[in-house]
Order: sequence, then structure tokens, then C-alpha cells
Amino acid sequence: MRAHQLIRQIIKQRTGIGIEEDRDSFIDIRLMETLQTLGLKNVEEWGNYYQKNWDKRSLEQGLINALTTNETLFFRDSRPFDFLAQFAFKEWIKEDPNKTRRIWCAACSTGQEPYSVSIVAEKFKQLNPLFKLEIVATDISSNVLDKAKIGAYSEFEIKRGLSPQDLNQYFSKTNQGWEIIPKVKQAIQFRSHNLLESYLELGQFDAIFCRNVLLYFDTPTKKDILEKMAKSLVANGYIFMGGSESPMNFVSCFKRSVDGTGEAFVKI
Repeated sequence: MRAHQLIRQIIKQRTGIGIEEDRDSFIDIRLMETLQTLGLKNVEEWGNYYQKNWDKRSLEQGLINALTTNETLFFRDSRPFDFLAQFAFKEWIKEDPNKTRRIWCAACSTGQEPYSVSIVAEKFKQLNPLFKLEIVATDISSNVLDKAKIGAYSEFEIKRGLSPQDLNQYFSKTNQGWEIIPKVKQAIQFRSHNLLESYLELGQFDAIFCRNVLLYFDTPTKKDILEKMAKSLVANGYIFMGGSESPMNFVSCFKRSVDGTGEAFVKI
């Protein structure tokens, strides 16, 4: 088996993500740093190295880290965050002001999305001090999770989506850039998780962020993921998806949210 074909097979089996056969150059470019670290000249040498190496799990994780897409920014497509602040949080605290609510950010990448959710919650708490929120943020890439847990960002990353007010209030200046303040961090649990595997260990959620994630999966995998996410949502729980995505194309247990926000869907 050619090395590129082997790599596509591993990524499909481990993550559910399909890489088209005409994207060998994409694999070559993404694996350049990995090859250099291993002292290998090209992808074919990686294939031979993989076949002979006993620690295949570690090599496969290296592929996942290199080949999965991790594009993100703070408050990306602001409407889901506005929906939380203006509708969901108010609804939840009206229903039960003492209940701790839970939000899951799936495929959280380097952490900008869960930190954005936590910032929205901190603002809400200023007027509603009883409000309690737990955020679970997961990704399959160990590299991006390590960065997310630290919560440190460069000037370039900070400028993507953050207002000057939020920067000054929820970040502290460092020699390398900016770091999230502790009270924003403490609401978030960062965990390694594969969307192809069981969700039971994650528990139940009041809302799930799964935005621009399913684009990389085939139809049966999208359906399977959404069915499992629906089981992980409480009754009338919300799922947030990308602007061009809809769970209603794959499963029948969601409807659009009452406020008409395109990205928010409620479990029926």
C-alpha cells in the first residue's frame, strides 16, 4: 500500500475524516514538520517507518495533529454567543436559578470558542450572580488541546474577534502576548475526545457547539455524530452549528430555535 493511501486510511479510521485521493500534496505539506522531527525525507519513508515501528498509536496521533484543521478565532460568527447572552442564559436562570448548566464545545481547537463562551457567561454573572456554568471543551488533537489549556495567545490571535474591552477585562499581558485570566479558565474542562467514540463519559449538556466540524465527515458519520449528540442533550437543549449547516438534514430530532438564529437548533 502506498504511503499516502495508508495515511488516508489511518485518518479515516481514527477520526472519520476523509482526505480525497487527489490531495497528496496537502498531506506532503502538512507532514513536513513531522517528517523533519522523525528524521525522514518523505512520506514514503514515513510509511516504511510506521510499518516497522511498534508504537503505532503515537505515530497515528502525530498524523492527527498534523492533518486535522484547526481554524478558529474568538467570537467566531457572533450570533451563537449573542443567542446565549440574550436568550438561553436568561431562559435557564428563569427555569432554575440554582442549577449548574453545562455546555460542550466539540472540536474546540486552540480554545478560542470555549473561552468566548466563558467570557459571555462572566458578563452574564455580573447581573445574575447565581448563574453557574460548566464548559467541557474537547478535541482529538493533543497539540491544540495543550495550547488551549494554557490559554495564551499572540497579538495576531487576540486581534481576531476580540474587542478592546474584552481584551483588557479578561486577559493579562505577557512577554509573548496575552493570557486568559483564571476566572475565565476555571469554568472550562479541556479533554481529549474522538467524535467517533462514545459520548457517555461526557455526561448531559444543555447546549453543544459543533460548528463547522461536520463538514469533514461523510453522510453516515455525520448522522451518527448528530444522533449521539442528541442523546447527550437534555430536553429542549440547543446545538449550535455553522451558518451553512443544519442537523435537520441528517436527523429528525431538531428544529430551528424560536428566535430564528440560523446557527441555533433545539432538541425536540
